Formats: sequence, C-alpha cells, structure tokens
Amino acid sequence: MAEAADVFYKIVRHGDKAKMTFRGLPKTDEEFDAFLAHLTRLYEPKTQFTMMFDTAGLGAMSLNQKRKFAKGMAKWIDDNADKARAYLTKSAIILRSTFMRAFLKMVFAIRRPASPNQVCSSIPEALKYLGWTEELKHVQHLMAKKRAAAQSKK
Repeated sequence: MAEAADVFYKIVRHGDKAKMTFRGLPKTDEEFDAFLAHLTRLYEPKTQFTMMFDTAGLGAMSLNQKRKFAKGMAKWIDDNADKARAYLTKSAIILRSTFMRAFLKMVFAIRRPASPNQVCSSIPEALKYLGWTEELKHVQHLMAKKRAAAQSKK
C-alpha cells in the first residue's frame, strides 16, 4: 500500500462539504482503482454534500493517459449517477487552463453531469458557486494579505 505522501490525490469530507485535490497522476491501474473506490466512499454516509475538485496539481498527461483517465472517470460517473443525483447537490471543478475549461464545458454539453456542476477558473470562483462562505472569506483574507505584502515590497 502506498504511503500517504505517495498518493496522487487527497479527498476530505467534513459533513456536507468534500474537497478533492490532485497531487500528480496515478502510477498504476491499482492506484487509479483505489482513487475511484475512495470517491465512491464519499456517498456512504447517504447524506447530501457539495464537492470541489481542484486539478492544479494534476500535472501534464500524455494523450494515452488522458484517454485512460477520461474513460475511467466516465465509467465511474455512469456507475454512480444515481448516487450523485441523490447526494451530490452540486460540484465545482477548478481548471486553470482556458483550453481545458472550454473542453470540459463541451464534454458536459454532450454528456450532462448527474448533478449541478460548474467549471471554474479559480478557488474563489468555486467557493462562491458552492456557497462555502466561510472558506471564501478565509481565501479572500489570505489573498488580501498577499497583495498587501507585495505592495509593501515596492
């Protein structure tokens, strides 16, 4: 079993909020299968929740990796559509690449997600869409501090 530092993702659920952060790419089929199993366990409490997917750490993928990842995710989405309709009230996917946002929006136009979803360009945009007010205030505070520190260096 891989150590926590070696896992290519992190998923945390607290009550009605879940966040998934990528930290790289799966190295093996078994690692990808474990990731999908972990995603499936998010539905086990059988209570409604919202979810944020942060793809910043996903990294570059070869065309073969993209195909394999997309195919595996599409099958998982199909297999779990009933659970998503019942428990996932909405989700936000953060994609910083303009091309990838446009691509995913096109995919979703062809194959709609099972629950409301928005493709976002930033964490604050995703937090606002999900209604995570406290988290949004915290991020805005950190961003303001960073801007102030940058201004003081000038």
